[in-house]
Amino acid sequence: MMKNPHTEISFDQPAQLNFQDFSDNNYSYSPASDPLQYNQQNNEPQPSERKSVFSLGFYQDLFDVNTEEVINRIKWSMIPNPNLNYLQNFIKNKPDLYGPFWICVTLVFTIAVSGNVAEYLQTAAARNYHWKYDFHAVTAAGTVIFSYAWIVPVVLWIILQWYGSDQFKLNLLELLCVYGYCLSVFVPLSILWVIPISWIQWTLVALGAVTSGTVLITSIYSAFTPKLYPLLAVALVLHILLAASFILYFFHVHGSPPIIPVIPVHEVVSARITNSTPASH
Repeated sequence: MMKNPHTEISFDQPAQLNFQDFSDNNYSYSPASDPLQYNQQNNEPQPSERKSVFSLGFYQDLFDVNTEEVINRIKWSMIPNPNLNYLQNFIKNKPDLYGPFWICVTLVFTIAVSGNVAEYLQTAAARNYHWKYDFHAVTAAGTVIFSYAWIVPVVLWIILQWYGSDQFKLNLLELLCVYGYCLSVFVPLSILWVIPISWIQWTLVALGAVTSGTVLITSIYSAFTPKLYPLLAVALVLHILLAASFILYFFHVHGSPPIIPVIPVHEVVSARITNSTPASH
């Protein structure tokens, strides 16, 4: 410090800056710490207030999905991947009924319309066959598709609640969601089934049943105990029978329709032969 009769100037030391080390020397990479890897713990839903089934908010959550999520769920339901569990990675903790409902509705109309077009192409060669649209195909397709997509998962869920695995419990909404999305592969296939060639139709049936059936079985496999494996086989057989029923009922080549010959109708003129002379008695 320097003193002067007129001024006094003091020089203070500058404040010291302390830097804190935030590095973690114990950090190591693992697949569980990779944000790109699926981590079931990070996907657990946050605790929230339970909503009543009689409230609008309860059903609003079942349709709370965006376009990207629906497209991904549709895409991966057609592509079986042994290293990727469809339920765990795309549906777990956020099942929806928006996609399954519209997939079933779309499939009903594509099956009905394509089935009628296929029947028309099969009967077009018969000149004397009068073709008409079969409106009962919509009712039949709707009954089969919605019964499979909604009743079968409910029956499976009831059985799994009593005899299923205790470590892996399936939610009813998850089952409905998986079954609904696994039907999406049949929408484009139903359009190709219009081709009136039997071996092409059955090849497409096998392709759709194998791909979607593999995704379905691998998704719900963990919930089954060894004694329920026959039930798992039944679920796969029902899926294959559903695909086969589409061809057998709506697209099967039944052969040429009976040809009704056109019989010309001629006017029969009856002539009365009258005698000009009265008959003799």
